Amino acid sequence: MNVCNFQAFRTIVKSAHSWNLPYSLSLMSTIKERAGKGVKPGAAIVIDNFPHRVTKITQGKRGKGGGFVRAMLKNLTNGSCFEKTFTSDEIVEFADLEKVKYKYIYRSSDNFTFMHHETFEEMQVQKDIIEHWDFLVDSEDMEVKLLSFNGRVIGVELPNTYDYEVVKVNTDKSR
Repeated sequence: MNVCNFQAFRTIVKSAHSWNLPYSLSLMSTIKERAGKGVKPGAAIVIDNFPHRVTKITQGKRGKGGGFVRAMLKNLTNGSCFEKTFTSDEIVEFADLEKVKYKYIYRSSDNFTFMHHETFEEMQVQKDIIEHWDFLVDSEDMEVKLLSFNGRVIGVELPNTYDYEVVKVNTDKSR
């Protein structure tokens, strides 16, 4: 019986994605696991072909039956939240989310433009995809991570810390 090293398999799968294989070929690289083991807060899973982030879980056990995992899920494409109960033996598919570093360049109406560090490729992202878009500052060094699923940008991760320069302070004491 052949024993497969899971980490080596995952490395091969990740490198296969960098070869820009067609979506039908990349389906072979999906990672699936039992819900009782894999559904944890912060995990990204696929439900109905959409990526969801697990925000909260509750585990329990039925009388004579097996256990269950009740999870609060947030849809990463439209932001809706809902609750779903998985049996502990149910198989869930993990979302293959990609985070790539980009530099924020400028804003034009409802679109934000980002540039890749190495390829200098520009990517436009709509304002409604960015959760805290008002923190984006026109500067030379604002680095963000674009979160993509199946080649489509679904979110922008802003830096944890950033130095802002105070330009004007409202000194009106009537507020």
